[in-house]
Amino acid sequence: MAEEDLLDFNAAGPKNTRPNDPNFQRILLACLVNSSYIQEIYRQQAIKRHGTSASAWHTAFHYRLHSLLYSPSDGSIFGAVFMYDSFSALKEFRLFRPENCPSAVIALRGTILSAASIISDLRDDLNLILQQIQKVSRVEEALRVTREMVKRCGAQNVCLAGHSLGAAVALKVSRIMAEEESIFLDTHLFNPPFFSLISVRDQKLGIFIHRIRAMAAGCLTQSAAETRAAFLALQKWCPNLYVNVFDPVSSNYLHYFRARLTNSAHSSIVYWIMRSLGKSPEPHHLLPSANLFINDGGRKEFRFSHGLYQWWSEDTELKTEHYNLDVPEFVDRVNQYAQVAAKEEIESTTLVTSETSSPLPSKATTPPPSTATAFVTSNAVFKFFGVK
Repeated sequence: MAEEDLLDFNAAGPKNTRPNDPNFQRILLACLVNSSYIQEIYRQQAIKRHGTSASAWHTAFHYRLHSLLYSPSDGSIFGAVFMYDSFSALKEFRLFRPENCPSAVIALRGTILSAASIISDLRDDLNLILQQIQKVSRVEEALRVTREMVKRCGAQNVCLAGHSLGAAVALKVSRIMAEEESIFLDTHLFNPPFFSLISVRDQKLGIFIHRIRAMAAGCLTQSAAETRAAFLALQKWCPNLYVNVFDPVSSNYLHYFRARLTNSAHSSIVYWIMRSLGKSPEPHHLLPSANLFINDGGRKEFRFSHGLYQWWSEDTELKTEHYNLDVPEFVDRVNQYAQVAAKEEIESTTLVTSETSSPLPSKATTPPPSTATAFVTSNAVFKFFGVK
């Protein structure tokens, strides 16, 4: 489907917009998030936002545009608030708001690769990759608007939805509301980022990982208490994650929950690196529980697997998995992993010595496959640390 068609609801939108469809809420929220993308695209193109076919992305579901969220860094629109329109619904003789139609939806878009917003978007993407979510400029504004809507409509009537970068922001805002105010919002995250992307087996990479694990061992032990407190605060909250198995940005949530953190705690290597450098990364993507809606069909290309279109498509068939990690067990595993990392400091010293003295390491110093496996974000991380 052409990119311009995604702006036109009549060309790309779902045909069934009635709330009796079992997939209605997913389709509704994906369309509202797409509408938030369109608000920024139209701003950049100086196109009138109202009275066009693009507005049908929310009016078709009897929602009206209440307000827009502007990035404090460049003034671009990164989200929108949509309110259920009871008067519009009366045209279809709906006297009451359906249960799967929230009173207010805060929809947050992801990255738009256009000159007008690319600098701000990529800066926030980089902070997200480095697990510096607290530096993402739009989090504070989204949190302010969320608190305002909760006060106005009640927490049970407010929903947060986002795609990609917007999903990360929505996740952070919902976590703050849960941890600090014990308010558990209905949260729907499409292709939420989990940056520990590639499993690699390599001798030099194994040595590199040993070094990082050794440096980060003390940091992991120190953060165990923080992990326990955060997870206990989130026990009553269960966000909805929409993940494509072919999407390198979000598919690691499948490994995270299915593996139950048994091999490497599935904590991003970026977390270890930042902690060892004295930074304060925030692994906001680690969750104790979630409802996973998994798309394992369709095309494998990134543009599709990470695209929003799949989530409002009526032909998408999803598998559902529910996870609820045992919090004390998780913290114990983090502690155990820290002890293993400290122990491997001796092994890493042996490996480095072997590497420098011989072009081919002996079998005695070759790390087992389990310790030569790393979850990394990109080759740029290794180049930064001098690993070729």
